[in-house]
Amino acid sequence: SYSFCTLLVLSHSSAPGPLKEMKRGKSQKRDEAENIKVLVRSRPLNTKELDMGMQNAVDLDLTEGTVTVNHVCGAPDRWTFDAVVNNTFSQNDIFIQFIQPLVDSALEGFNATIFAYGQSGSGKTYTMSGGALQDHELRGIIPRSFTYIFNHIREKRNPNITYSLSCSFLELYNGKIRDLLAKQQVSLQIKESKDKTFYVNDLSTPQVKFVQDLLGHMEEGNVRRQVA
Repeated sequence: SYSFCTLLVLSHSSAPGPLKEMKRGKSQKRDEAENIKVLVRSRPLNTKELDMGMQNAVDLDLTEGTVTVNHVCGAPDRWTFDAVVNNTFSQNDIFIQFIQPLVDSALEGFNATIFAYGQSGSGKTYTMSGGALQDHELRGIIPRSFTYIFNHIREKRNPNITYSLSCSFLELYNGKIRDLLAKQQVSLQIKESKDKTFYVNDLSTPQVKFVQDLLGHMEEGNVRRQVA
């Protein structure tokens, strides 16, 4: 693991989620080979690193999807991923090209997951949450997904359909699960339901009506996060 890279693991399940169970008229086929993809985002050197005289030792081949780390001594290390992006990709570029298809899949009723992996300072928070939420250009994957979902509902508005949206925000840290939307922080338990699915017992799921509701809950939960 290197501090200059964030790994985004993008996954959608061929098994239907709760929404898909209510939409059985559509095909449930999905290409199993495309269920999981790994995207690597490499950040540029920051001001502190430049002031220390550090030099970039990473070569990216966006066409081949390879990351090469050069060493002072010895042969370079090289890895191949499904996609590699550099700092020429904006937050919006990454969302449209890699994330929006997963959100569409979720809106069709399939389970979808996006998670970021990397060392401290690699750019996970910037990629997922972005900079200040008030700055639309710097917004990350999560707030952009909020906006996209509400725009989808507005465009598909039908007087015969009622939408109900709720959210949750939990943290798994040092083996403990905490509800980041709860004022009183206690350790929660994972339970298995009768249909063999899993859920977190007593997890808050407040309803939301606007994008700002979600952004407010996101800011509230971020305050309670554990930061290494």
